[in-house]
Amino acid sequence: MLFARELDQLGQAHGVRAFAVHPGGIVDTQLAQHLSREELQSAGAVDDQGSPLIDPDRGYKSVAQGAVTQQWRATSPQLAGLGGVYCEDVGGRP
Repeated sequence: MLFARELDQLGQAHGVRAFAVHPGGIVDTQLAQHLSREELQSAGAVDDQGSPLIDPDRGYKSVAQGAVTQQWRATSPQLAGLGGVYCEDVGGRP
């Protein structure tokens, strides 16, 4: 978030705006390979067979669900003229 705010300050005069965007917990990616099945199970991210549990209410999303905030950020008129905003779950706050 601090990087996005500073980058936004530096780029604003040049028409470049920066945002911090959090996709949520995407379990079904290569990043999860660095955690054991037990660690993922204890976090409630996978079932007993190691399959991802998709539960957006708990922050566990599919890849497509995680991409929605980025798509919203890139196309939403709600953020026109703003920068340095933290965006999560299709919403932004300064």
